[in-house]
Amino acid sequence: MTRFFRSLKSQIAAYRRRSARLNDKPYRETTIRYVWAKECDTSTSSHYHVALIFDRNVFRSLGDFGEYQQSLANRIRNAWKRSVDAIYSGKEKPAIHFSKQGQYHLLRNSEEFEAVFQSVFYRLSYLAKRRTKHFGKRMNNFDHSRK
Repeated sequence: MTRFFRSLKSQIAAYRRRSARLNDKPYRETTIRYVWAKECDTSTSSHYHVALIFDRNVFRSLGDFGEYQQSLANRIRNAWKRSVDAIYSGKEKPAIHFSKQGQYHLLRNSEEFEAVFQSVFYRLSYLAKRRTKHFGKRMNNFDHSRK
């Protein structure tokens, strides 16, 4: 996961620098917040669930999912591809999936804040289900960004 987040942060920083230069504006770094959980259910291999949190003023959505688009979705895909290529060279690589209802805009002063917050909280609680975690095997099942 470290490779994934390092790659994603690097791609977003490059995009922000390029965008600032083209628009003749000062570059400001964007913070990416995240939480992830590792699971192993019926298959023998583990998989990850990741929640990414972005500044809405920078990224309002995942953007176009087209293969050659410079969208946030494709930056996420590319970061994942780069991170798994380093581990799975020559093997079948794990896929990435974006959930259909996976984007939320949590606006503190919005009338919908409480309802959206409850939806986000419920959605993220899925990461904490005990059944698919392997405790006691010295494996890291969870992690999150830090300030």
